[in-house]
Amino acid sequence: MSDPQDHHSTLRIPKRLGKYEIRGVVGEGGMGVVYRGYDADIDRLVAIKVLHAHLKDREFVQRFRQEARAAARCVHRNIVAVFDFGTEDELPYMVMEFVDGIDLRSMLKAEASLPIRQSCDIVLQVLAALEYSHEHGVVHRDIKPGNILLLGDGLVKVADFGVAKLDTSELTHVGYMIGTPSYMSPEGRLGKVVDGRADLYAVGVVLMELLCGMRPHDGRPAPVDEVGPMLSGLPLGEGECRDFQRLIERALAQDPAERFQTAREFADALKTILAPNKVYQPSTAELAATVIATREQINQREHDVRAQAAGTQGLGAPLSQFSLTGEESSLLSQALSSYLGPVSGYVVREASAQCQSFDQLVARLADKIPNQREREQFRRTLQQQVAGTIAATGAGMASRYTRAAAPASMAGSGTGTASHTGAVALSPQQLDELTQRLAVYLGPMASRLVTQMARRATSLEQLQQLVADRIPDVDERRRFLNSL
Repeated sequence: MSDPQDHHSTLRIPKRLGKYEIRGVVGEGGMGVVYRGYDADIDRLVAIKVLHAHLKDREFVQRFRQEARAAARCVHRNIVAVFDFGTEDELPYMVMEFVDGIDLRSMLKAEASLPIRQSCDIVLQVLAALEYSHEHGVVHRDIKPGNILLLGDGLVKVADFGVAKLDTSELTHVGYMIGTPSYMSPEGRLGKVVDGRADLYAVGVVLMELLCGMRPHDGRPAPVDEVGPMLSGLPLGEGECRDFQRLIERALAQDPAERFQTAREFADALKTILAPNKVYQPSTAELAATVIATREQINQREHDVRAQAAGTQGLGAPLSQFSLTGEESSLLSQALSSYLGPVSGYVVREASAQCQSFDQLVARLADKIPNQREREQFRRTLQQQVAGTIAATGAGMASRYTRAAAPASMAGSGTGTASHTGAVALSPQQLDELTQRLAVYLGPMASRLVTQMARRATSLEQLQQLVADRIPDVDERRRFLNSL
């Protein structure tokens, strides 16, 4: 496979996977990268999910194959379809329906709040997907806003069955926590065997988040006793408010036997609140209009950020330029991404074309960060990442890094992190605490990731940054680092 650079990402991507042409990067998650692909045989765009190379062991390959099997079993309009499964250079990939929409997490970030009716329409479509998957023996186990996709026609699709449980599966067992803690049922958090009622608990959390703006970040169980006060601020009648309170409290019951027992039961109860004594009619057109408007808003915002990041760096090109390696570009982009987000790769490429030295490039990138404290933090982060690069590649690459990366107060001091060459020694308690905090954002991947990165890190700070870089969402990455 060849490795051209995608315009919107610093990921080195293939030209093809099997018979599929690769046309760009859609996104990156805890288990893999999703590419935009094209199937020339039937003239169709597809999404291709490829397992991360660092997860290429038997357990994760089996789990990835299980995701394909679980999703392929569920052919439903509210579930992202799976078309194919294959392997390239020992890495498995899954070919899925290409969904041209936005995920609910992005919608919640862009919109201060959604109308109550539209929020409920989203949840009802999620419940329709779960009703079908549960009837076919598949428990999703990671229902959350990031896995709920919204299309421009008002359709909602559930994605990412990466931790799904098949009724025939022996991959999962008691004592192994699966899912994202903020949306996880009490029994799931304890590592117990779960069934479809765990998915319905997660839907209850999503509904409360949509209605109340409550978004748990610390992994604690949803505060059932706070449902009433949070709902009191909504434009609802007293009777409707009590009905919603009872519905959400039942969905979030600690004992699965006290929750809704099926997705159909949950949906019927919600429809009864929305349309008592008559047939409920979804507001698909209104939801579609909101999705389209939000997508335009997000696209415009990204365009403005790119334009601001590119800036006007003066007329004419410099007389000479230096060559930036792929590894250096990736290192700079990762360090910058905590402050500028997904446009960091673009900013690095644009700035490098106008600089004549690595020192000048680092200074220019730091100037893109408005806050002085964050500029210095960017330099320290870059220095910590450099330590690992030097340890892995030798001192041949060190000379450009160490001058540019260190803040002025540290230059020439000989005390920088880059001088460390061995893996950091951390106590089991430190590793466990870091894993617990990371699990809030990455779920069950956290333990494996902390163990792997601890072998590469030369300091606790570098280890924290290395694992933080695996959190795809910039805001969540910043919250994780602040929590430390």
